[in-house]
Amino acid sequence: MGDWFWGKGGLRLCLWMALLLTGCGRIGFDPVLNFEGRDAGDGDDDDDDDERDDGGTGDQPDAGPAFAGSVRLVGSDSCQSTSSVIAVDAGGVALGSALVVQFVIRGDAGAVSVTDSQANSYALLAAPGTSQLRTHVFVANVSTALGPGDTITVSHPSGSASSAMAIELRGVDPTALAVSEGSATDPAISVPFSSAPSGVAYCVIGVRNAAWQVSEPWVEAGVTTTDCGGAPGGSGNGAYWLPASNSGVNACEGLLLAGANQWHAVVATFGE
Repeated sequence: MGDWFWGKGGLRLCLWMALLLTGCGRIGFDPVLNFEGRDAGDGDDDDDDDERDDGGTGDQPDAGPAFAGSVRLVGSDSCQSTSSVIAVDAGGVALGSALVVQFVIRGDAGAVSVTDSQANSYALLAAPGTSQLRTHVFVANVSTALGPGDTITVSHPSGSASSAMAIELRGVDPTALAVSEGSATDPAISVPFSSAPSGVAYCVIGVRNAAWQVSEPWVEAGVTTTDCGGAPGGSGNGAYWLPASNSGVNACEGLLLAGANQWHAVVATFGE
């Protein structure tokens, strides 16, 4: 090839090398040592991005717009006689949040109410009950923030196997758009709800002396179980949530795994 290939002073050699390197992505040779005859992306010959920013979800169904806020357990208390006191944790409860307090008790008599040390007002969303189990769900539009050292008090009749939990929903409209409830003595329960363009669907489960599970894609926010009601006399108190716009999900569904088959479910939908 002689002077024609090498060129004067190696100039033509430099041009050959530049051509080889700039064309390598199109002929299957990768400068990052990918020798598989394709680029390191999606296998097409485009220079565009791979459009796989799905966080590894692959072919999972579209869940709709993500919820931009947060759902978290603030605290719980159980097995008290007539007053369950929840100590607010270090995270506190922000001004404007929806604060859900859910209370489960064996027995069906007497009034239940909720107060806190900052005088926020709590409204009863639902209180399904049977002869041996009651589940109460309250919500507050937090007008005064709560911090460590504050308390949330559930006043209730003396009963067995009681449990109380407080869950903060931050970034939602504290006014529930819709509430649905149901009771069951079957091994399964399903409570439908109406989806919303944004926000959170929030599901409360109250169970008498049983182990249970709630179907995915519901996310567990908190679970309290008790065995202080004698033998057998336990109860379960569970909180679950998902984005209200989650496509293909229109009910909170639970399945009893063992134990007595008496339970309640309440679903509240909160907008953003």
